[in-house]
Amino acid sequence: MAIDVRPILKDRAESDAIDLLLSVDVSAFGGEPDPEQLEAELPVAEFERIVLAWDDDEPVGCTGVYSLEMSVPGGSVRAAGVTWVGVVPTHRRQGVMSALMNDRHQAIYEAGEEPIAGLWASQAPLYQRYGYGVATQHLSVKVERRNSSTSRAPSDPSLKLRMLEPADDAEVTQQVYDTLRQRRPGMNAIDSRWHKFCVQDPKADREGASKLRTVVVEQAGKPLAYARYSLKHDWSNGYADGTVNVRHLVATTPAAEAELWRHLFGLDLFERVSVWNLAIDDPLPTWLDEPRHVDAQRADALYIKLIRVGEALEQRTYTTDVDVIFEVRDEQSPWNAGCWQLTGGVDGAQCQRSTRTPDISLDASTLGAIYLGGTTLNDLAAAGWVEEHSQGAVARTSMAFTHFPTAWSPFVF
Repeated sequence: MAIDVRPILKDRAESDAIDLLLSVDVSAFGGEPDPEQLEAELPVAEFERIVLAWDDDEPVGCTGVYSLEMSVPGGSVRAAGVTWVGVVPTHRRQGVMSALMNDRHQAIYEAGEEPIAGLWASQAPLYQRYGYGVATQHLSVKVERRNSSTSRAPSDPSLKLRMLEPADDAEVTQQVYDTLRQRRPGMNAIDSRWHKFCVQDPKADREGASKLRTVVVEQAGKPLAYARYSLKHDWSNGYADGTVNVRHLVATTPAAEAELWRHLFGLDLFERVSVWNLAIDDPLPTWLDEPRHVDAQRADALYIKLIRVGEALEQRTYTTDVDVIFEVRDEQSPWNAGCWQLTGGVDGAQCQRSTRTPDISLDASTLGAIYLGGTTLNDLAAAGWVEEHSQGAVARTSMAFTHFPTAWSPFVF
């Protein structure tokens, strides 16, 4: 079977491309597109970066790329957000996905504008073979109201709460988000299109919950934190047993975040708070007086691949001085393979090709995993994914790459 990968806009208008993309996507993932959801998602789609895989005259797969700006230790970097990846059921495990991914990686590399690529995986095992590593993780947490006491959490009587409509909260929430984004790697810049994407709230997806709402914590008129959440009532047992479902929770100070949690835990008629995406170093588990009763699950989140190894490693800073030679294995992107010498520290870095003996050998997916500082090289070495050729190189390099606060990606793209 010969697979041909072509731009979706080739020989067709964008309106026709939308219908074609949706037909392939629905076949790959099942379900039906919701008009409200499409209204928010299509404005961020970049049809000039979407391709289809064809088997003769049949479209059998699709993928696309978003143009993103992602925070990294010490600054930010342009990133290719890989999305819409799908293969129709009749053509799976026949090389279609590999053809799509290799085409997009080659195009990103040749364009020379985005040294890294990132994605959220629908299934965890899919993308390591293409050089992606788990660069951020997240906590999904459910707390029953009876176990929600946070007596040691900070409190500030000068903080005030204000409710907003999510569609109208951009001016306020953007200030909070951008402040945190300067500190945390893994956060994408948000403009008006991406704000609409983040607050999309199709009724068909609510599963009986209320519409989305926003609460903001302010101090002297300055926003410090916000949460977007919905309320799902449950009277099936004859009493109020509802759930507060938190979509986004972003805070710039511990006291402001604690105030958000007190608001969420204190909502009448709701016996639990459920949040699907917290940073793994979020203070909530520490604040809870009864942490043993928390239902918490840690899972993979944002995957990162270095499209251009040297440029990517130069565009972040390092916690301590680093001078290391990596031997990188990357079969899917052979231009990355070989030895690279990284030297740098808190003020910047340089990364060049090297002919010297490597200190560390690793796969491209391992290098992608440690790039944002949220996954440590020490942990991956303990898993047997790193070869150390110079004594102490792993420990020193791991410390240099690690970043605090840890990397976090607040929303799926």
